[in-house]
Amino acid sequence: MIKVFNPIYDSVFKFVMQNDRAAKFLLGSILNKKILSLKMKNNDYVVTTKNGITVLRIDFGATIQNEGEKNPEVVTIELQKAVAKGEIMRFRKYLGFHYQNDDNCNTETIINRGKKVNIETPYHIYAIYILGHSIGDNLKYAVIKDKHVFHDDEGNEISIPKTNKFVSGLTHDTIIVQIPYVKKNAKNVLEELLSIFDQSQVVEKKYIELDDTRYSSPEYQELMKTLLKATASQKVKGELELEEEIEQKWTEKENEISGLKNELEETQNQLAQKDNQLAQKDNQLISLIKMLKELGLSNEEIAKKTGLSIEEIKKVKE
Repeated sequence: MIKVFNPIYDSVFKFVMQNDRAAKFLLGSILNKKILSLKMKNNDYVVTTKNGITVLRIDFGATIQNEGEKNPEVVTIELQKAVAKGEIMRFRKYLGFHYQNDDNCNTETIINRGKKVNIETPYHIYAIYILGHSIGDNLKYAVIKDKHVFHDDEGNEISIPKTNKFVSGLTHDTIIVQIPYVKKNAKNVLEELLSIFDQSQVVEKKYIELDDTRYSSPEYQELMKTLLKATASQKVKGELELEEEIEQKWTEKENEISGLKNELEETQNQLAQKDNQLAQKDNQLISLIKMLKELGLSNEEIAKKTGLSIEEIKKVKE
């Protein structure tokens, strides 16, 4: 067993993904693809929103080998990680950025009406979301994958090859990892790998205890070594402590807001009770005025007995 920094922290996860072999192993396992080459495009996209939600975004250009195909394929991998809920609009924004980014395409020369024309062919996009929360009560799966499937107008499924440039350029594959459902007792190789995120193995707030003997493969051992290096890195430690500090401040702020909301609700309840009491007294006073009028007392006499003005008494109809 080894004790390392919890990879759920952005600073630790980012460090791991900067290691080429570890990143290929993790991404290749999630995509179920052999990654021939991998290049990190951006590694500076840790964003904390005004709501305290932290989103880590890393873009990759990759060359993959699809099963059953002779030629490798160049693709774009959009990896985003968030622990708290409420990040969906930011995810959409980043995904939209890839669809319109000219860097995510290849320029090809074709013959059009006897002339050579350069056209841009977009790379296929794989969007991976690693979430620290569930996306639905009825979706209790560690990994959820969505691959584009097409149907004709009668509902029959149509098989379109991934190599079809039109379809590949206008669609993307979505892979969602839900950390709350990642367990030590994994059902397959991918879930076994993702068990590094299993939060039931946390021994201290920032540390997690992992079984480094689970896999004997060089890739898995490289992943363990990378986590050990992250734990030994003073830079990662400083970034992690900053993450904890920000998280603590947001937690305190949320608790403060929650406390103010509770106080406001309590004040509103007290005011409502007072309003009810005043309404009851008004009803009792109205009943008293009606009774005195029925006994034949004049408005002036009722005013003396109740302390009300004659105008107020006149408003009460018998």
